[in-house]
Amino acid sequence: MAKHEKKKNNKKISIKKIIFSTLMILVVVLTGVCGYLYWSFKNNTYIKNNYLSKEDKHEEDNYEEVDGISNILLIGNDARNLNEKSRSDAILILSIDNINKNLKLISIMRDSYVEIPGYGEQKINHALAYGGPELLKDTIEKNFNLKLHDYGIINFNGFQELVDIIGGLDINVSEIERKEMNKFIPEVNPKDPHLVKKAGMQHLDGQQVLSYSRIRKIGNGDYDRTERQRVVISLIIDKLKDTNVLKYPILASKLFPYIKTNMDIGEILNYAYTVYKIGSFTPEQMLIPVPEITEPQIINGKGWVVLMDKEQNAQIMHDFIFNNKRYNSKSLDYNSFKKAMEKYKNDIKNITKPTNKVQPYEYDKEECDIYESHIKIDKKDISNRINKSSSKYKNKIKSKSKNLHKPIKNLEKENNKTINKKDSMLKPKNIKKNEKYKDDIKNINEEVISKDYNSIEKNSNKEENNKEDYKNKEK
Repeated sequence: MAKHEKKKNNKKISIKKIIFSTLMILVVVLTGVCGYLYWSFKNNTYIKNNYLSKEDKHEEDNYEEVDGISNILLIGNDARNLNEKSRSDAILILSIDNINKNLKLISIMRDSYVEIPGYGEQKINHALAYGGPELLKDTIEKNFNLKLHDYGIINFNGFQELVDIIGGLDINVSEIERKEMNKFIPEVNPKDPHLVKKAGMQHLDGQQVLSYSRIRKIGNGDYDRTERQRVVISLIIDKLKDTNVLKYPILASKLFPYIKTNMDIGEILNYAYTVYKIGSFTPEQMLIPVPEITEPQIINGKGWVVLMDKEQNAQIMHDFIFNNKRYNSKSLDYNSFKKAMEKYKNDIKNITKPTNKVQPYEYDKEECDIYESHIKIDKKDISNRINKSSSKYKNKIKSKSKNLHKPIKNLEKENNKTINKKDSMLKPKNIKKNEKYKDDIKNINEEVISKDYNSIEKNSNKEENNKEDYKNKEK
């Protein structure tokens, strides 16, 4: 009996621990934990019947549902640590709607051109580097008139760990995506890169999924990148549903170093309990700004940006979150969009419309120096490229230098006579020799001039003598 009770006590898992652990995962996997909350509480009767005591089952009464609609800002970055200044690579808003009993996920494009309080118009992903999560939160509130209650920052290294713990994901990878993934994978894990060898449906591990999520240089750039991230989130949610609930405390302990949030434990527990009570988890998703009322542009000093009709996009977001109204492109006001673009063009100097061949990543070098500290560089590759470039440059200089030197006549002294020799080229390699050569030419020229003058003077004297002789003969 004692052994049975001891075994039973060892198996006890309180609802508090489950909720706390799983909401921490929520912050890391960008809402994937919500799937776990729903499935572990509602469907996992084995856990309820065999692992929770009667006391644990009644702990549920200690939690409170969050009234109304709560909006949580979720930020993903790949800085070395959470306190390092860096841009946000993923910006999402999780909306927990306890009125309509659903969850919504809004992705904001990182190149969206917005007003950052205190810094003027700039890409929205710069706000995190300028003033941390609070400034990014204020930026979204100012531009979209949306109140954000809390935030969580997720480092993508934690994202990689999560995918490995849940056993990887099955993703259909195109050939062009495979090539781009293999460029990122050595950065993610330089010691043991797991390159993807073929296209098609692949079972990807953490470093491969992270690299897949970061692809940006193909297709429609950031639009497709955001879509890939949403695909990954959905797959993680599905995988979490089938993952043993006992793994979550382990997950949470491994992922804590990659998480930063302004939520206290009480708020976290209440959010988690609210998600549990909602009773279903099929998050509706949306991309902001919507593509029909955006226009990509290149601004000198700021690079590639996405201009938008802020007023319409803010209204679309509000309708989606608060009115449970799905976006419909037929209801757009294109006259409003046209006026917004005309205002931008009047306000912004040095604005250039990109050609079809231009991709946003070509302008990343124009962005602030503040981000250079966390960019991973393959030093060997850079060194090889510099040497190769240097060699090409030297060959070009050598080729051009031959045409820069005009041939000159080489005058030499030989048997007290001046002769013309064949044209010769000055070689830039031996400067001392060239200088000596020029001095010799100068001396030769002076000698020639002197000889010529003496000769003329001698001839002149001879002519005078001849005249005198002629006069004497006449006499």
